[in-house]
Amino acid sequence: MSSYALDNLATLVAALLTIGLGQRINALVPWLGRNNVPPAVSAGLVLSLALAGLRASGAVDLTFSTVPRDVLLLVFFASLGFGAYRGPSPPPARERW
Repeated sequence: MSSYALDNLATLVAALLTIGLGQRINALVPWLGRNNVPPAVSAGLVLSLALAGLRASGAVDLTFSTVPRDVLLLVFFASLGFGAYRGPSPPPARERW
């Protein structure tokens, strides 16, 4: 089994490429766009399944650096919040006085 360890920069580049892949996946699968599935989620699911399959088969063991994890988690959850659609705003409440 080949084992690869990605450093901080390579991990960051892999994360950005994953988001780019997710944008392509969302463009190809209309259901994902209609249901506001973030690109990081759609590509993350595909890549995690692919990497798990490669690891289980004994082909490749890929290890990511954990140093940029905190920043990447902030970016991930911010992208979820920015991508959320809440629909039209409700009309303002009327005063009872």
